[in-house]
Amino acid sequence: MTLKYCHNYQKVSETAADWLAERIRGNPNLKLGIATGNSPLAMYRNIAERGDLDTTQVSIFQVDEWAEISEYSNTCRSYIEKEICEPWEINPNNCFLFTKDVSAVLSKLEAQQATVTMQQTLDKLGPLDVLILGFGKNGHIGFIEPSDSWAPETCFVSQLEDATQSHSMVASEKSPAKMGVTIGLKTVRTAKEILFIVTGDQKLESFRKWLTKELSPQIPASILWQHPNVFTVTDLAKGKHF
Repeated sequence: MTLKYCHNYQKVSETAADWLAERIRGNPNLKLGIATGNSPLAMYRNIAERGDLDTTQVSIFQVDEWAEISEYSNTCRSYIEKEICEPWEINPNNCFLFTKDVSAVLSKLEAQQATVTMQQTLDKLGPLDVLILGFGKNGHIGFIEPSDSWAPETCFVSQLEDATQSHSMVASEKSPAKMGVTIGLKTVRTAKEILFIVTGDQKLESFRKWLTKELSPQIPASILWQHPNVFTVTDLAKGKHF
């Protein structure tokens, strides 16, 4: 585990982008697990603005997706299309997402099949070269939520906690997003490298628990302490919060 403390979100994003750009230059065909949300957003935009970086042959694999929401614009797929596929000029054949069709929103019935299909894809094409993960207010990674027992090894349908249901991505939904689909622990364990982005003062309490290095399914991100190659970059900086 490498921890890099930064003074603010901008520096977090620049540091993470530098780290990721180095991996893409070293392997233009990088297999990349893509998290969405606010934490990695500026990093993705930073990568897109680098005129000397060829991202066109990168393969992207979606980490998670909301299910049973009403607006396509709130989906993780919509985010990925807008912030990564288009600006990075990713080959459509190299985009592996939970939903097959543009403008599709996962129904409850479709969610289980989506996890089966994604796991088959990961088993066939994996392991991932780099897995990007954010850190939820409740200590989740992807939609691997806090629980009394560890999450499944394979992709699964996740019942979302209140803290996740209130995420800004789905704030405009008329009803809370209670369900999602996500990668399982196998994808986390087998990724060659993990870029872990932790930003936002509202996550401080969970981050402090994570820093104890105690392995607990109540803080799903604690599983990362068992991985040999994790680069963590955060604005919950030494001297500012500790």
